[in-house]
Order: sequence, then structure tokens, then C-alpha cells
Amino acid sequence: MKIASHVKIQTVDNGAIIFDAREGNYAQVNLTGLRILEGVSGGLPMDDIVDGIVSEFEVSRPVVEQDVASYLSDMLGRGWIEMDTP
Repeated sequence: MKIASHVKIQTVDNGAIIFDAREGNYAQVNLTGLRILEGVSGGLPMDDIVDGIVSEFEVSRPVVEQDVASYLSDMLGRGWIEMDTP
């Protein structure tokens, strides 16, 4: 996965602002959302993103797995992230 080229991310206190240049929309994400975006931007697999969040926020892995999968699905649907092509 990777951040779509038309999406810009600006880190702010406790999260980030996402600008979708294609749609002209802004959105704000919390710190957990930022960690997911940072993982995607860094080319990390989902398991590594989950590990980082579990470690940082001390929450149960099954809950984080479900939340990260849902978040990634939502971001794919919005066109904010894209699947890598070989």
C-alpha cells in the first residue's frame, strides 16, 4: 500500500490533516490514524502497523487488528491510499 499521489498529509498536535487534492476536501485524523498513515507511507505491512499501535497505546491486538483493517478499507474507499502495483 502507499499514500495516493493526490493526498497530502500535514502533522498537527495529536494527529494530522489530510488534504485530498482530487476532491478538494480536508479531513482530520487522530494520533492513531496518523500512525496508520505513517506506516502506510513507510511501506510497512499491516502486521507491523498493528504491532506499533499495540505497543504505543497498550491496547489489545485483536481490537487493533480490526480497527486498522477497517481504517485501511475506509482509506482505500476514499482513494487516500492505493495498492502497490508490481
